[in-house]
Amino acid sequence: MARAALLHVSMAISPTKCSGNGDKSAENSRVLILGGTGRVGGSTATALSKLCPSVQLLIAGRNREKGAALVSKLGKNAEFVEVNIESTNMLGKTLEDVDLVVHAAGPFQKAENCSVLEAAISTKTAYVDICDDTDYSQRAKSFHSEAVAAGVPAITTGGIYPGVSNVMAAELVHSAKSENAGEPERLRFFYYTAGSGGAGPTILATSFLLLGEDVIAYNKGEMIKMKPYSGVLNIDFGKGIGKRDVYLLNLPEVRSTYEILGVPNVSARFGTAPFFWNWGMQALANFVPREILRDRSKVQQLVQIFNPLVRAIDGIAGERVSIRVDLECSNGRSTVGLFTHKKLSVSVGYSTAAFALAVLEGSTQHGVWFPEEPEGIAIDARKVLLERAVAAEGTINFVMNKPPWLVETDPKEVGLGIYDLRIANMSAFRIMHRIRLFVNMLKVDPAISRRGTTLLRDGGLLQVLRSEINHELSSSSKSSCGDGVGSEVEGFMLEWTELRTQDVVLRRQPDHIFCEEIAVSALLAPLQFRDKDPLPRDVLMKVCIKKAGYDSVLRFDCRAFRCDKDQLLPWTTMETNDGGVGSDFTIRKAYCSSLVDYLGKCKYVGPIFSSLDPQLQKALKDYLVVRGITPKLTNFLLEHLHRKEHSQYPKSLKNAYQIRQDYYFLKKQPSI
Repeated sequence: MARAALLHVSMAISPTKCSGNGDKSAENSRVLILGGTGRVGGSTATALSKLCPSVQLLIAGRNREKGAALVSKLGKNAEFVEVNIESTNMLGKTLEDVDLVVHAAGPFQKAENCSVLEAAISTKTAYVDICDDTDYSQRAKSFHSEAVAAGVPAITTGGIYPGVSNVMAAELVHSAKSENAGEPERLRFFYYTAGSGGAGPTILATSFLLLGEDVIAYNKGEMIKMKPYSGVLNIDFGKGIGKRDVYLLNLPEVRSTYEILGVPNVSARFGTAPFFWNWGMQALANFVPREILRDRSKVQQLVQIFNPLVRAIDGIAGERVSIRVDLECSNGRSTVGLFTHKKLSVSVGYSTAAFALAVLEGSTQHGVWFPEEPEGIAIDARKVLLERAVAAEGTINFVMNKPPWLVETDPKEVGLGIYDLRIANMSAFRIMHRIRLFVNMLKVDPAISRRGTTLLRDGGLLQVLRSEINHELSSSSKSSCGDGVGSEVEGFMLEWTELRTQDVVLRRQPDHIFCEEIAVSALLAPLQFRDKDPLPRDVLMKVCIKKAGYDSVLRFDCRAFRCDKDQLLPWTTMETNDGGVGSDFTIRKAYCSSLVDYLGKCKYVGPIFSSLDPQLQKALKDYLVVRGITPKLTNFLLEHLHRKEHSQYPKSLKNAYQIRQDYYFLKKQPSI
């Protein structure tokens, strides 16, 4: 089956056909799809026909014209049956000759009964639904004993989210426990869908109905209620999506994973695009009376009003979808699961089809189960289920059990306690230096200290950071890196100066004077202090010289630094600025290696460079100066790298602000 190449995949992914995953085979099974003429039901039918071509599909709905069009597309193994799920007799008769019923006829919010599940139990038919409502899923779970007695396997909330997201969460928790990674402490579900995801008016109705429900979350083992579409967080969904704002919603996987997986802090958030849809959702949650948002008939009227506009914008926004599940453990370990696809309307079908095949193949025991329960989807069957769910063409990314920094598109600075080793330490120092000055000021007077401490605790640091950001952005033109890739610098070509990294690379090609290729790699040296004051930062350089026709590379490890005229080393000719301040460099090591051994053991490493005869040291330095490693070049490197580091400083401040903002929000709110 054709599909996109997957990035960072933690398990070998290949579409698993219905050749038998459990005790049975799904081949030649008869599957009834209720809501089969809708977007989700039709997508499920298409996915099943591809994952298991021999399955017999019954497309159930009320629109015969749509049903006929889908059947003609699916081929000889599909037929349309007209079914009204409100008619118990019609539903019962349709289920009599069926192996599995997939209930995709939503919305499930405010549904008064579980008539399809009851009919499935009475006719001993296996069952899967794509329910995304907490009350409905708990009502379905209440039929567990009846399903056990009838010998019926049933899965509720078996779609993409909830559904695949539950299985991802279960796998994260299972891995943490099996690897003795501490006790799982916090589980968070983050979802993003562009527009309506191409899933039709049903998802629009679902969204409106969810805005009428209090959000159920768990904090330190206790259930709490929060306002819908509140508690915004900016979450990085990685490649293909990037950072998106997500908001609290009342979703069934929160309660089920809390009860089944035993994680004391659980929450779920959702966000959409374009960004003004999020504003609209907030406005509906804040200003539309709850009684309207809880009334299915009134919500359908809202859908009729908004649907044309949503459809129009969907054509621009697309329908990308992403699931990110984060697990934090007591020992500090954090892992994520991530699944991103180009089209929700396709991925939801494959996700639902994966659950359907798992049930048909015997992975589900008798009873009504949530996806994360091992009796619902056996632990050893989860891998196959996830393989099938991500097998759809258009999968952008699939990650399991990886640290967050491996999937994020914009890693945060290590100086602020997060991830990216490439960012300069000076940024963190400058932030902490200002905080230290602020704290020292508080020590002057006890009353000031008390007020200042309260200010820091209650978010005053956000004001400090915001002020610093505004100041730095107002002077950003002064900190521009200036020269870009391709610029010529003292006879060298600037090959690399990526803003997000610390280093810079210059190269000089062989010419008629020197038949040599010369490369210079440079970055700022680590920050050092004298007492509590920072010292000027030097530049660490590696100069590599390769002669044409030879496979050997001469490598010099050097250190460039600013100095006044009276600080000149012997034999130095220094270029200075108007203030008499220029730069010099010293050689710290010199050695020879082959291209093959370049990153390994050197052919020759000489004695400590400083122990060499001073005249030899001077000769080797002159050798580099003649080849362009001049004070003009070191002046450029010192200035360019400091400007570059300064350009990264506002970015560091923004990340510090975001981290503190998230921390401040979570301190004010329950830990969800």
